[in-house]
Amino acid sequence: MAPIATFYLLPTRAWELAAGCVLAFAPHSNAYSRRALVRFAQWIGLVLIVTSFFFAKGIGLGALMAAGGAILVVGSSHWQCGGFATYLLASRPAVCIGRLSYSLYLWHWPLIVFAFNSDPTRQPQTILLVIVLTILLAVATWHLIENPARRPTTSVMRILGSYVVVLSITGSMALWPAPVIDTSGWNTTSWFGCFYDLSPTTEMDATFRQLVRNMDVPERTAPADAYLNGGIIDGLQTGDPEIVLLGDSHGVMWSDVVKEVAHRVDAKVALISMNGVLPFFQDQSQLFRRTTGLTVEQKWEYDRSRMDLIRKWKPKVVIVACRWSTVSVEQCLPTLTFLNEHAQQTLLLEQPPELQRIGNRNALEYAIWRGAVPHDFGSTYATSENREQVEATRQLLEQLTQRYSHCSIVRLREQYTNYTGATPLSRRQALVTLGRNAVYVDDDHLSTFGSHMAMPLLYEAISQSLTRARTPSPAPNNPSHP
Repeated sequence: MAPIATFYLLPTRAWELAAGCVLAFAPHSNAYSRRALVRFAQWIGLVLIVTSFFFAKGIGLGALMAAGGAILVVGSSHWQCGGFATYLLASRPAVCIGRLSYSLYLWHWPLIVFAFNSDPTRQPQTILLVIVLTILLAVATWHLIENPARRPTTSVMRILGSYVVVLSITGSMALWPAPVIDTSGWNTTSWFGCFYDLSPTTEMDATFRQLVRNMDVPERTAPADAYLNGGIIDGLQTGDPEIVLLGDSHGVMWSDVVKEVAHRVDAKVALISMNGVLPFFQDQSQLFRRTTGLTVEQKWEYDRSRMDLIRKWKPKVVIVACRWSTVSVEQCLPTLTFLNEHAQQTLLLEQPPELQRIGNRNALEYAIWRGAVPHDFGSTYATSENREQVEATRQLLEQLTQRYSHCSIVRLREQYTNYTGATPLSRRQALVTLGRNAVYVDDDHLSTFGSHMAMPLLYEAISQSLTRARTPSPAPNNPSHP
């Protein structure tokens, strides 16, 4: 449920430490009569470790397989039956790594964070430098701090002095200035990430401020309670909105384009999107924890108000936009079932490609870091998701459209991709800059320029759906009876 907390906090990782403690105090014995069984356990442990490295994703099953394999390999060496585990763990390289393991563990992560913040492109030479520095610092830490601390004759002042040196080094890393990227020559990136956001609070956290520091981000004008009153309703037409957009931050991203399309097709539109909050309705039994930006009560009120308004409006077209790669079919079903009953057409907007290695960093600065230069007719590409990720998202959308006849997919991904290599689906390139404009804001959000690139596709999909919904169904033929 909370992968970051699960990874970093002690309560969820204590079982791994406890397993090592149990092995450390386990009695050593000669189990010659069970030699075949012990050696079989060694091989099972090795298979688990290798499988977790290559196939397991995330920190759930992968951590269990890796830790379980290590327990079998290390634990079997306690029973003196020979086998590869005994010889491997007793070898000089393995003993050396074991001695340095704790220092390696302490140093590798801060060095990775420091290096990748300084070099977002993660060049091979940067990775090699991290490996070399980790080993050198681990050796120095073991000789100057860890090993002397075990000796009874080591003075407390020497230990404290060593800690001061280490803390000074790590503190200097935190104070190291971030690299300055020259964006002159590029058009200022515009983004409506605040203007169309219906979050009750308009405060920006430090990460968001860092992301948009050189961008044109129009301030929000909608009232704080707009999320309970139909969102941002645009259009001078009388009556209820014919078009409704439901979305998370991707809905915010597409809002300006959808509003422009609504003007062209002469329709009133309601834009109801919120950063960090999926567009799908939940019942009270599912609202057991706080959603990003909303309390449990606010999320319940947000869902109830949207459902009440859609029942009242009976919109002709409902557009659903979100980061589909983060949701499951089960999350979507209640909402699409509801829309099937109360809306005539539902359009599912395909998400743009997700850029790799960028995260919440500024996409234009990333492109400049990789050597992009402003040019009226130039373009820059970056690596996007692999084939499995792309296909998983497509299959999810196709499952939804097969289940609900009123649903259709607006395929937008190809607008931002470029095939490379002999196997195009295995590795794609996504358009990051075009001319002097940034197409992306960060790894998965388009700029205003980028989102408006899809205007022709969105106009065609929305106008056709609206035309079908506005056209009355032909009356059934009633045969006359004599």
